[in-house]
Amino acid sequence: MRMTKRNFVILIAFGFTSMLFMLESCEKEDIDSGRTALDHAYECEEVLGLLPKFSCADAIEVPTTKNGNPVTFPSGEEGNGSTNPNDCDHPWAFGMACQTGNKVGRYQG
Repeated sequence: MRMTKRNFVILIAFGFTSMLFMLESCEKEDIDSGRTALDHAYECEEVLGLLPKFSCADAIEVPTTKNGNPVTFPSGEEGNGSTNPNDCDHPWAFGMACQTGNKVGRYQG
């Protein structure tokens, strides 16, 4: 297929216009708005309604096991756990791979 001068000009114009749109869409908003996590939570509360109250005392500890048996780790500078995911049955996705003392809470409804 032979490209004519007219088609080449259209292609260049389309490419330039597309590049302008891409650059404009990549402009970032001001990330440092001075807003805290608590400010954000209150803004969410305005939209979703009152946020439920939660106490860590009501949470249940998630057991850490190896081959189905509970495991404990010596307390160290990094806390109670291990960075080796083979040290437990269900490694965590965040923080230390195998860590004790993590809790989870649940709301009914």
